[in-house]
Amino acid sequence: MIKTSTQSGLNFSSAPHVRKLLPNISPTYKTAIGAAYAGDSRELMAGLPDASIQLVFTSPPYALHFKKEYGNVHKEEYVNWFLGFAKQIFRVLRDDGSFVLNVGGSYNAGVPTRSV
Repeated sequence: MIKTSTQSGLNFSSAPHVRKLLPNISPTYKTAIGAAYAGDSRELMAGLPDASIQLVFTSPPYALHFKKEYGNVHKEEYVNWFLGFAKQIFRVLRDDGSFVLNVGGSYNAGVPTRSV
């Protein structure tokens, strides 16, 4: 059974992590132990204090040979493109935090290798 904030007696809007980290942005989802925000991660991370996040979980657009509607970069540009995110992730992640990155591969035609 899923409990609503009223049923559990918790006041999510007053949870300290929700008020302190991004005070001017409402989380998309929140509980008594954490919050999730939807938006441009570059903008959201820029507003976070150093070493303030315990988990970063991301599945960025894959580096593909062909352009997709969702805005992926070409595979030759992918690492440099991702470095802008990686620097912010490193800055906001706590020393005891975790970073989970889901990256899809891109086959190189005629070459028995995979490329990230």
